[in-house]
Amino acid sequence: MKKTSLYLSTMIIMLGLFSSCKKLTNVNKSNPVPPTPTITVPGVYDGSLVSVRTFFSFDVTKFSPIKLPVAVPPIDLQLETATALFYNGGTSVVDAGAVSVNSFSLTKASNNAYFRNSFDAGNYTSGLDMNFSSGSSWNVGGASAVTAFTYNHTDAFPSYSGLSSLPETINKSSNLSLNITSSNADSVFVAIISGSTTASGSVIKRYGPTATNITISSADLAPLTTTGSNGIAYLEIIPWRYKMVTLNSKNYVFMKLAAYVKNVKIQ
Repeated sequence: MKKTSLYLSTMIIMLGLFSSCKKLTNVNKSNPVPPTPTITVPGVYDGSLVSVRTFFSFDVTKFSPIKLPVAVPPIDLQLETATALFYNGGTSVVDAGAVSVNSFSLTKASNNAYFRNSFDAGNYTSGLDMNFSSGSSWNVGGASAVTAFTYNHTDAFPSYSGLSSLPETINKSSNLSLNITSSNADSVFVAIISGSTTASGSVIKRYGPTATNITISSADLAPLTTTGSNGIAYLEIIPWRYKMVTLNSKNYVFMKLAAYVKNVKIQ
């Protein structure tokens, strides 16, 4: 049990909406999607089982790469996603057999990382819900390195109500002020992603659960890449919470994370 950090993709919404790509800690199956930052979560554990809710606000008229013939109302979408990783006495990800949450089976990638979002079944109408509102009932079938177990993670999701009030434009030369008041969170991350790769422009800040009005300085915004007239960047408010549970003499982290994502332009 030597794992000391967990890396979570925060642009989960892009995985389901804009390509068939699935990305979770070294999982990348298909064509690239807009750049995805990673968040390092401290801890020592034998596996992580994560429930994610993503809320995405996209104004097609303002951010379309081509001029639209008619105005299109803003689109507000929600997506639920489950991810799981298991370790065997080190940092190598191992097979844990069949894994499901709320009877939704997760897909195991070639590196043994598990993933499913609510678009996976191809149901674009009722498929947005993995029943996380009733809890996250995990079932791990088990394999040689992981003993089978079940656990219902019933803790409430963290939440944030300010998505609609987030700015549409970020000026790199000015400080950025945001209200990130959240509920049921252990911490709140603010992420701004721009550029064609994560390295070309991203800012990630972590705040305590009681943070309200915060300011990100122009110096911290300097790495961001200017989007230009049709470029798109992303601003995310990400409250999350977790708990450590001992099962079969091993420690597992159960997390609930909510990502509130809005398209922005960087000037």
